[in-house]
Amino acid sequence: MTEQQQLSTMDGLVPVSIFRKDVDTIKILNKIRSEAMSVVFDVKKTSDRKAMRSLAAKVSKSKTAMDIAGKGLTQEWKEKSKLVDESRKIMREFMDQLRDDIKAPAVEYDKNKAAEEAEKKLADDKKADHIEAIRLNEQYDKTAEIQAREQAIAEREAQAEAEIQAAQAELKRLADLEQARIDAVKHAEEKADRLERQRLYDENKAKQLAQENEEKSKRLIEKAEYDKKQALINAENARLENDRVEREAKAKKAANFEHRRGINNAALAELNKIIGNIEISKKVIVAISNNTIPNITVNY
Repeated sequence: MTEQQQLSTMDGLVPVSIFRKDVDTIKILNKIRSEAMSVVFDVKKTSDRKAMRSLAAKVSKSKTAMDIAGKGLTQEWKEKSKLVDESRKIMREFMDQLRDDIKAPAVEYDKNKAAEEAEKKLADDKKADHIEAIRLNEQYDKTAEIQAREQAIAEREAQAEAEIQAAQAELKRLADLEQARIDAVKHAEEKADRLERQRLYDENKAKQLAQENEEKSKRLIEKAEYDKKQALINAENARLENDRVEREAKAKKAANFEHRRGINNAALAELNKIIGNIEISKKVIVAISNNTIPNITVNY
């Protein structure tokens, strides 16, 4: 196994196919897992462990590339953004798990290998110290030197034990760092999703407000046009009413004039019979109608 190992499904993947619908997403991701997990590694070989980590890194990079592609597609698929986001979430979780599953044997192997080497070193040190203690006991039979050797053995055992604990602590620290990195990436992705959802909400709200303002402006314009037309109608009606009142006043005035003239002519005829002079009779009738002669009026 080398770093040239390729995943055909992952390399030929088109963003549209991975984010089309849930069943296609799961099908494609399962195919990627099948191809990835079908590769046989020998964790005892440094090259294979390196290739294993390289393949896991490729999965992580492919996840990021597909996620970025998915984000780009959401601009074109506004009406399907919810489906794309759900597929992205499924894909991220799936690819993260696949990445961890791929490199899990290498991580476990390194952990076990470190523990085995520490235990083997401790056992070898104990055996060497024991042999040396026997040799010293047989050769010198010096109690003080034997005690010193035993003390040294105890110290080396304690040191070996401390090294084992340190190795285990280092493995735990590395695991904690990896988990912290995973949590940070997840947090960043969740924050990005929240921001995207808020952006879409704000955008839709702005569109809604703009539409409401447009409709309100349209209603105001329509009302203004209606009021204008109504004002013209009212003005025309007022003009027609004024014309009617003026016509009626003129007609009434004319009728009143004719009525007065008829009465005046009748009075003139009777007065002329008495006076016998038409011109004088006219002057008398005019004077009476103009109220210039006191105590004499014409009853119209």
